[in-house]
Amino acid sequence: DGLTTVGGAFSVWQNIHLAIRWNSAGQPMSLGDVPNGIRLRWANSASFDASVIVGAVVTSAAPGGVLEPFRWTQATGMVSLANQLGGSTGGDAIAVSGDGSTVVGYRVLSGTYDAYLWRESTGMTSLGSGRALAVSHDGSIVVGTTSSGSGFIWDESHGTLDLKQYL
Repeated sequence: DGLTTVGGAFSVWQNIHLAIRWNSAGQPMSLGDVPNGIRLRWANSASFDASVIVGAVVTSAAPGGVLEPFRWTQATGMVSLANQLGGSTGGDAIAVSGDGSTVVGYRVLSGTYDAYLWRESTGMTSLGSGRALAVSHDGSIVVGTTSSGSGFIWDESHGTLDLKQYL
């Protein structure tokens, strides 16, 4: 609805980077943290009404930290999606559908990026090598880039297609 902005802000007094949402009055609100979260967290995208916000947090799960995707709601707070990414060594939640039902981003598998779609009802679905960057309002269409740099489009009927093939 355009009344909320999300992103990150550095807190000098805490010496950490916080995931923030700003309301229409310009009031910032921290989205909190996940267990083992350290110093860096940011929000990437919000649903239409800002009831669901996604982003990433660096956790101390490994030396130097690991980038983990999160999903935030008022009811649950910041919840890591890392344990649902199936053997990955990190990742990011890049976008959320307008209705809040679908999260897209990438995970790291064996040193390469793997685009994913995540729904609370079905869990994680791999979309192939690359990064998912945007999703339609209802979560039915996803676009992104492949590891080779070309664009892709995904829907349940056709699966992942090279964008040139689709057009």
